[in-house]
Amino acid sequence: MEARRLAHARRAAAQLGVTVLLKGSTTVITEPAGPAWVNTMKTGWLATAGTGDVYSGLAGALLAQGMDLPLAAAAAAHLHGLAARLAADGGPIGASDVVEALQEAFRVATSTDDQPPPGGRRARLAVVPGGGGGLRGAAP
Repeated sequence: MEARRLAHARRAAAQLGVTVLLKGSTTVITEPAGPAWVNTMKTGWLATAGTGDVYSGLAGALLAQGMDLPLAAAAAAHLHGLAARLAADGGPIGASDVVEALQEAFRVATSTDDQPPPGGRRARLAVVPGGGGGLRGAAP
């Protein structure tokens, strides 16, 4: 499944008639029709207890404010990964560290300066057009 993440997510969305969020090396969000969102914010720091709950709460908060489902899922995935990078500062983190770093993640994500965030290069949230497209630069 790892090599064909977008294809698997699109097929599940079409078969089930739902929005699918597939977490992993890249997070893929797709609906039964239309574009998919691919989050390239990779961090191993989120492989710890409770961080998925932080993601769910963040996505739920964005939805409660009226954001469309796939966009809320994509924005939450990006902010979640960015908060983990900010919180890590070279050492292990827990879910509470990610929560504490969310305000800074929002600030960095909405900043207009060109400084890369802590952890190096700026991650991108790519929108993949509807249809049979694949991940840019990766196997579809």
